[in-house]
Amino acid sequence: MTGEHCSTCHGRPNDVEIDCPNCGGSGCDPTDEKPFAQCHECYGEGTIVADVCPACFGLDDEYEGEYEDEELEIDVTSEKKFRDYKDEAEAWITLATGEYYPDILPDACRLYEPVLVEFGLLLKASHSSTNFFSSIMETRNQWMRTQLCRVFKKYVSPQTPVEMLKRKSDAAKICAQFGDAFRSIVEVQQKFDTRPMPDEALCAVLWEYKDRGKKGYDLTERLFDVLRSQHVGLVVTGPERAGKDVLLGNVFKDYPKPDRPVDFVIYDGKKVLAIGLARYDSDRGGAQEDDRTGQYREVAQEIIGYADSHGMEHIKVIYVNDGPGLLLGSMWNDYSYIEDQWPGRVKVVTLRMVPDRITSEWLGS
Repeated sequence: MTGEHCSTCHGRPNDVEIDCPNCGGSGCDPTDEKPFAQCHECYGEGTIVADVCPACFGLDDEYEGEYEDEELEIDVTSEKKFRDYKDEAEAWITLATGEYYPDILPDACRLYEPVLVEFGLLLKASHSSTNFFSSIMETRNQWMRTQLCRVFKKYVSPQTPVEMLKRKSDAAKICAQFGDAFRSIVEVQQKFDTRPMPDEALCAVLWEYKDRGKKGYDLTERLFDVLRSQHVGLVVTGPERAGKDVLLGNVFKDYPKPDRPVDFVIYDGKKVLAIGLARYDSDRGGAQEDDRTGQYREVAQEIIGYADSHGMEHIKVIYVNDGPGLLLGSMWNDYSYIEDQWPGRVKVVTLRMVPDRITSEWLGS
C-alpha cells in the first residue's frame, strides 16, 4: 500500500457515508410507471451509510490506489459480482414447472372432496361457529385438520391468519380474539348448501396450497447435490427438503441469537467455512421484497459480526436465491447491494451460478 488514507473513508473504513449504489446519488429510482419515484434504498437522500468502505473494503485505513497484494486484487476486484449478471439475468435463473388450469380440476376434486364432505358433516353437527371451529381442531389427522382449517377460513373467518388456525394450542385464543367476527353458523350452512359437491372452485384454491414450499425444497435438494459434487471432502449440513432449519445456537455454543435459523452450513472437518440461506422467489414484490432483503442484511451483519469478534474472519455468508421473482422490481439491485456491503465475505448466487462462484478457493480463503 502507498501509506496514504483512502480517499473515500479518509481512514475510517467502517460506517462510511457513500453515494447510494442503487440511484447513483440522485435520490431517484424512476420506472416507466413512476418516472419521479424516490429511491427506496436511500429514501431520496442520495447517500447511505455503508458498514464497510467500498473503496478499501475496510481492510486498512491507509489505502490509496491499487493494492500491491496481487492475490487480493484478483479476489476482490476481478471476480464477477452478482450485479454483473443482471443484463443476462433470465439466463441465470431456474424456472420451476407449473400446472395448467383447468387440467388440474379432476385431481383437485378427487383429493379435496373428502375434505369438503367432512367439513359438511362437522358443520351440520355444530350449534355455533366457535363450536364448529372447536370440532375441526379435534380432528386427529393433521393433514385433514389443516385442510379443514383452510376451508373454515374461507367460509367463516377470512381475517384469521391461517398459521394460527393450524395450531391446536391456539384454538381458545382464536375464539377469544376473532370469534365475535365469525360468520354465523346458520349463514355458513346456507352458503355451503348452495355450492356443488365437490366444489371445483374451492378445490382449485386448495390445490394451490398443495405444493407451496415445494419449489424451495427442490432448490435446496439440487443445491446440496451441486455443492457436494463440487466440493468433495467438505460437509454440507441442513434440511435437504422439508425439515427443521439449522439453528446457529447448535453451530456456535455462544451465538447471541441461538434460535437464528439458516438453511445450510459448510464445514471442513469441524471448521465452519460458510453459512447459507436458500429461497425460491416465485413472485415477490413491493413490501415483501423489502422485508426479504432487509432480513438478509440483518443476518449477514449478525453472522459476520459474531465471526469477526471470535477470530473467525474466514467465515462466509451465502445467499442462494432463484426463481422469476428475482426479475421483479428492484430485487436484483437489492441483493447486489448486500453483496457489495461485504466484499469477499458475502455472495448472492442463483443455482446456476454456484459452480462458478462458490469455489473451493473462495470458501478456503
